[in-house]
Amino acid sequence: MDRVDKRYVHFLPEERPFLARVEDWLNAVEKNRQVCTPFLDPRQVYILESLARARGVEVFFSGGHEHAERKRAILAPWPLGELTEEDFGMVLVEARLPLRHAGAVSHRHFLGSLLNLGLKREKFGDLWIVCRGDQKGAQVIMAEEVTDYVLMHWLKVGNHPIRADKVPWTDLLPPKVQMEELTITLPSLRLDAFVSEVCRISRAKAAQLVREKEVKVNWKVEAEASATLQAGDLVSVRRYGRFTLLSIAGENRRGRLRLVVGKTV
Repeated sequence: MDRVDKRYVHFLPEERPFLARVEDWLNAVEKNRQVCTPFLDPRQVYILESLARARGVEVFFSGGHEHAERKRAILAPWPLGELTEEDFGMVLVEARLPLRHAGAVSHRHFLGSLLNLGLKREKFGDLWIVCRGDQKGAQVIMAEEVTDYVLMHWLKVGNHPIRADKVPWTDLLPPKVQMEELTITLPSLRLDAFVSEVCRISRAKAAQLVREKEVKVNWKVEAEASATLQAGDLVSVRRYGRFTLLSIAGENRRGRLRLVVGKTV
């Protein structure tokens, strides 16, 4: 299996390139070098943390704010003191446009405009919408090594001109996670049944999305429509959104399960 040994067979085939990178990072630390990774998604954070622990390597994570999803990691062969955002090579960037254009842009427009600059997704972390006075915009946690390029070239979101600046961390306006709660009933905890109900699509369409690897459970692609969910699971469906199974509230008179679900809005 080339550079990925038998210890990693329980990971998905598409995760093997990332496993090889983790192997490189761990080997570097064992050669007495400190490593700072790019931004990792929650699944990659889990993988790195698990493998680093198994090798006895200390790893530290930060995404710039308390509830960050995407984080950079520092792996070190020696004890580290208190770390700052600067230690992780992170910069806070804010992009602004007049409030009169507020209805024309959303999170996906800001995200798309950054990717259209040729940036890899691993070069920036969380991005969220902010409003400040008579301006609407977005804050984004950026890798320091690409910040100058971004400030020079990030001039538009769609057809709307913006101004992007590096701002101090004291200007951070952390995103607020908003969740719409709903109650559904299902005959079982099968993944395809859950996706069908929360996305309001047919069971066959839900199963197709799973087969096409458009569905993740706890950030891991789940290709089995019959997979069983449990309370606390986060289900992400591409183009439909994220849904957290908050609790299983017993059965109704027909024997169907009552589930409390949180939809991220």
